[in-house]
Amino acid sequence: MKKIFPIILIILFFSLQEKNIEFIKSEPSDNLILLKNLPKEDSLIKNQISDFLNLNYDKYDKSITTFGFYRYNTVTKYFLKIEGLT
Repeated sequence: MKKIFPIILIILFFSLQEKNIEFIKSEPSDNLILLKNLPKEDSLIKNQISDFLNLNYDKYDKSITTFGFYRYNTVTKYFLKIEGLT
């Protein structure tokens, strides 16, 4: 019993840690950004995207007027590979 309690605490600690959203810029298409490690709440996703755009807008070409944000998963990974966008 004494060995199980610390193991349960460690598992609980790692499962509750919040992962940051990872923004992955597509190489050929500057206005396409993939999102990894998304939280479940839409409001958090919107806030993170807004913060990302505010902090990184200067790094992008000024002629880009729209950005496409997509959830990074096996479907988008496969689609982008087929279309030659990654």
